[in-house]
Amino acid sequence: MKFLPIVTRELLVAARQPVTYRNRFWTVTAGLLVASGFVISYASQGVTPALQGRRLFTGLAILGLAYCLIIGVRLTADCLSVEKRDGTLGLLFLTDLGGFDVLMGKLAATSLNSVYGLVALVPILAIPLQMGGVSGQTFFQVVLCLLNALFLSLTAGLFVSALSVNDRKALYAALMLVSMIAGGPYLVLVYVNTADWFSNVFVQVSFLLLLLVSPISPFVVANFPASLGTGANAFLRSVDLSMNHIFALTLMISHLISWLLLARAASVAVAYARRRRTSGWVGKIRTRVQQFLYGNTDDRRRHRRELLNINAFAWLTSRERFKSKYVWGFLAAVIGIYFWNLTRQGDVVFDDKTLIPLGFFVHAFLKIWIASEACHRIAEDRRVGALELLLSTPLGPPDIVKGQLLALWRQFALPLVTLFFLEMFLIFTFATEAQDTVRFQTRAIYLSGAVMLLVDCALIAWVAMWYGVRHGNTNRAIVQTILMFLAAPWCLYAVAVQGWEVARMVFTTQGIFVLDFRWMGKEGLFFELWWPRLDLVGKVIIWVGVGVIYGWLMGLKWARGRLLSSFRECVAADHDPTKGRAAWTCRRSVRVTSRRIGADRGPLHIVGCRHKGSLRSLSRQFGSCCRSSAGEDRRLFRQERVKLPRPS
Repeated sequence: MKFLPIVTRELLVAARQPVTYRNRFWTVTAGLLVASGFVISYASQGVTPALQGRRLFTGLAILGLAYCLIIGVRLTADCLSVEKRDGTLGLLFLTDLGGFDVLMGKLAATSLNSVYGLVALVPILAIPLQMGGVSGQTFFQVVLCLLNALFLSLTAGLFVSALSVNDRKALYAALMLVSMIAGGPYLVLVYVNTADWFSNVFVQVSFLLLLLVSPISPFVVANFPASLGTGANAFLRSVDLSMNHIFALTLMISHLISWLLLARAASVAVAYARRRRTSGWVGKIRTRVQQFLYGNTDDRRRHRRELLNINAFAWLTSRERFKSKYVWGFLAAVIGIYFWNLTRQGDVVFDDKTLIPLGFFVHAFLKIWIASEACHRIAEDRRVGALELLLSTPLGPPDIVKGQLLALWRQFALPLVTLFFLEMFLIFTFATEAQDTVRFQTRAIYLSGAVMLLVDCALIAWVAMWYGVRHGNTNRAIVQTILMFLAAPWCLYAVAVQGWEVARMVFTTQGIFVLDFRWMGKEGLFFELWWPRLDLVGKVIIWVGVGVIYGWLMGLKWARGRLLSSFRECVAADHDPTKGRAAWTCRRSVRVTSRRIGADRGPLHIVGCRHKGSLRSLSRQFGSCCRSSAGEDRRLFRQERVKLPRPS
């Protein structure tokens, strides 16, 4: 038997997928754009090249670390739970494969694109080496930190996926686990840093030892060794430990945690596949929780009768009766924690440095929550084929979309309105006591954030539903919605702000923009316009303008139009030979067999193509292949010898 046979197969399959190559291209493109933005920003500020290189390296390294901690969880959080939902996990263990073989195969299949993306990012990360300010040792240490963080993220996702069945819960639990391992020790350290008893050197060192488990610690040691504090540095000198020893120790501990998570995931997967049924206290707890969430028979009948008269899909997506209570519970928890800190910290909680990050966190959490609820039921039904059966009933795409929007309205409308008026009360009652100009700017930020909350929550559902129908995967739809609807406007905002400053630097002389039309023979056509720098209010106006325009174009014009016009086509794409992977396989088959058939052998015969239909498009593709040049013929001849995967 081969060593790790599933790993070999998964690597061969992944090497043939076009997404493997597209991922590397877009990673390099994004890295170059970010690096160019940093360089232009620093050059406009008159920063020296060495300091530019140091800041550029630090910024790219932080973005790479965030990428490694998030992408691994996104790729592996549903790799085993989907096997559980389909009932195919036990089939993998009918052979002589062990749990470690299965887990390593899943790890190889899911991690290939992320590793390729990180490897493609390394040359961009090496650009600051030519600018100065960064040593080769620091560069290699940061690369090791990124690889270690990616491995930890992948294994954490595998571990949570081995324990979970629901895809959304697996993704959120994996993100929570990685956040606790990576950022939990630092949050504890920041919180206890304000205590009086933390001034003791021994106590400081004890809490700093807790940081050894975090994958961020070797990154901090490599880039910011001075941030450890005087007490920690004195302790390290007393035990004769250098920063290189501390870096190796933190890297080894976090790497060991990754292997422990992988081993535990393998044992859990094997135990789940071999058990016959759920019994004992675990089964009783699960049954009682299910009954509590959905109610008894009378409660379910009453809830079903109430919603079926309005919209059948609204009942299907909101059968869990406490969904709206979850939103109220989240808001109550945030308000409770806020007022608890008010009793301990005083008026510090009304400071801008506290309110603005808290507001952005609550808003982002609610937007992501709405996106996940909007795409979950549609994506899961599309994956298992239930959505196609649902379309065979009198329910049409408009009814399904209307039902999903109605369920979201019942769950989020009243809590969002309450949060909006609560924020308005805080803005105009407990605003900062500084000067009038500063208070106006601060209130502009708060008011704009509250307006953008309502706008984004009203439009993000359309984007999430479209991606759910298109991909048939909840986690992928959530991530793509976050990237395209929440992250993309911030990128456009950064480009707009930097473009304003660059244009001011290029087209003005000390802020004066001159329009001279005296060459037309009229002396009065000479204008001098003042081009101001962007202040805080100007940046807020650009932020709101970009957000509203982009949301309107992305949500209403693009996503809504595609959702209502291409709903049935997307649902039937898995069975249509002209769409999706079936079409790609047909086109590949035509290209491979066109060299064998030739253009002078009578009628069209598609050799090796298992799909019927769409002969006109296939004949056009065949004709273009037959009219190819000699170099194209040689390329097609080489493709003949490649064994292509058979269509599923």
